[in-house]
Amino acid sequence: MPERNPHRSSLSNGDTPEIQRQRRVINQMTTMHSLLAERYRFWGKILTVALILLSVAGATMAFASGIDTVRIFGLSAQRTTWLGWLALAVILVVLVEMVFDLRGRGVSHSDAVRKLATLMSEYRASTASSTDAHEQERLTSLYQFVMDGLPPIPERQFNPLKAAHLKKEIGRAHV
Repeated sequence: MPERNPHRSSLSNGDTPEIQRQRRVINQMTTMHSLLAERYRFWGKILTVALILLSVAGATMAFASGIDTVRIFGLSAQRTTWLGWLALAVILVVLVEMVFDLRGRGVSHSDAVRKLATLMSEYRASTASSTDAHEQERLTSLYQFVMDGLPPIPERQFNPLKAAHLKKEIGRAHV
């Protein structure tokens, strides 16, 4: 019989197959939501930095005096033309930020990670054996309540996120 890794908490000796499945799903969902939260926060920061840089460039150009023709990336145009393009770029970045709400998505996935971590600690704290139907029912009810309140994993990203989780688990098994 293979030796169990003491660092893995996804299985407990007295758990029923359903409780074991729930533990695995909680672990997988924690990884997925954590990766999504990181990704959305990163792109949200990129958009914010782009917005700041475009605004600073526009303000600099607007207050520059005595310069009518400006050369950027090898293209020459009137300062007012460049200001128009910068204003358009700012509007596009703001629209992308508003439509995709990347920072908001990052926060919701971070909240999901916190909820799942709390749920996993409930499972770890549970000392009931597989014959304690009341404790299993309580855990299953809590599991369903938390899972129903999580933001969805985008379907296109599910398989790559699951692969990242499995890669993490394989790495953990070899530690």
